[in-house]
Amino acid sequence: MPEREMSSLDRFILNHASSLLRIPSSAQVSLLAMAFGGGLQLVLGIGLALVSVIALGPPLQWVLGIQGVAMILVGGGLGYQAWKKMESLKTEVLPAAPLSSEAKLFLQSLINRVGGWNWRGGFSPSKRERCADLLPSDVFAMLDEAANHYNRIRGMLADASPATHPTILKFAGEMKAATDEAMAHLLHQAGLMTNFPESIQEAEERSAEAVNAIRDLADRVGRLRSSGWTPAEAAPRRDSLNELLNQMRMDELAREELQADDVEEESIRLREQDAQPERRLER
Repeated sequence: MPEREMSSLDRFILNHASSLLRIPSSAQVSLLAMAFGGGLQLVLGIGLALVSVIALGPPLQWVLGIQGVAMILVGGGLGYQAWKKMESLKTEVLPAAPLSSEAKLFLQSLINRVGGWNWRGGFSPSKRERCADLLPSDVFAMLDEAANHYNRIRGMLADASPATHPTILKFAGEMKAATDEAMAHLLHQAGLMTNFPESIQEAEERSAEAVNAIRDLADRVGRLRSSGWTPAEAAPRRDSLNELLNQMRMDELAREELQADDVEEESIRLREQDAQPERRLER
């Protein structure tokens, strides 16, 4: 599925939908692998250290002992870093929105087909499909509009900084939870609309309120971000690139001024040398 053909719903499925199903993110999987590797090194290091102390004599004892201590330090360091990063992720992860059985089946099917996964657990990018080709047009239109506003909100929250409007910072967690719940509700309605086409009209009416609410929230967050609010206590953002360019310009100007002074001094010295024979002739 070429990038240019991706819809907002495709991006939601690939980037955010797994959190609704409580599937570990790639960052969490990486940290778990890091913790496992650190623990394995720690155990092997302790084993080498014990073997070197109990069963061997010098100099092999010293070699294995040093190697064991090094593995203990490396393994302990990796485990500690993984633990600290997992703790920081815990503060960012909110409880997943409850999904109905219809929503779970519907979402899992989209994740598998849009992501290019097959029933054996294999992955093939060439097998990726588009939501627009998989869903009825009215179901796709409803979910794609909601996903567009959902992605807008998540993008604006991800770009938050200490200088962001305090209302956004205050309600960031609630906004994430509320938008997840709204998408869970819409996925439930989409599952019903897909499985029971006769109920499309009623499901569309139930979905319209949630779609409007997500759009209103995205528009409100966008207005707050563009309001021009700046905290009095916030330091101005440092622009390292422009600072470097200004320093280079100042250095270049200083060198040009020094070079101009040197040229002027040299010209004065040459004029004085030319004037000395004339003075001697006058005498």
